[in-house]
Amino acid sequence: MQTTILRGGIYLAGTLLLLQITHAPLQAGPRGLEGRVTDLEAAVAALQAQATKLPPPAYDSGWQAIDPPGVTLTLMHNLGASTDNMVVDLQFKAARSLGAGINNEFFGTGFTLDGFKGAYWHGLTPNAISVFREADDESAEQIRVRIWLYR
Repeated sequence: MQTTILRGGIYLAGTLLLLQITHAPLQAGPRGLEGRVTDLEAAVAALQAQATKLPPPAYDSGWQAIDPPGVTLTLMHNLGASTDNMVVDLQFKAARSLGAGINNEFFGTGFTLDGFKGAYWHGLTPNAISVFREADDESAEQIRVRIWLYR
């Protein structure tokens, strides 16, 4: 009787990694089952190491002041790629709000009794992106835009 290990995928930190190998027969031999298990453990460790590495972005604006509030800041990334192949990350940094430090307080904009707060990005093109900071905002004194390309 032949024993087979079925492998369909490995779940790592929120990502399902599908393996191309659907089954591999276990065979008696000098390494035996223990050798195969050791090989499998090494393969899993290698996949875990790859799955936890985020590649560097194609564009990083660094921290940019967006002052005074109520203005739009346009950043030229000059990537020249299709916007369908871009992933955008927008971060805020502030010194004086409840969300002091790096934050995403009122990401996309919000209204409070103190007025309109937050910031958001818009107008993504193959070469530029704009960020608008609301007039009463205190959480996005500086912004950082990062863009990754895929495909």
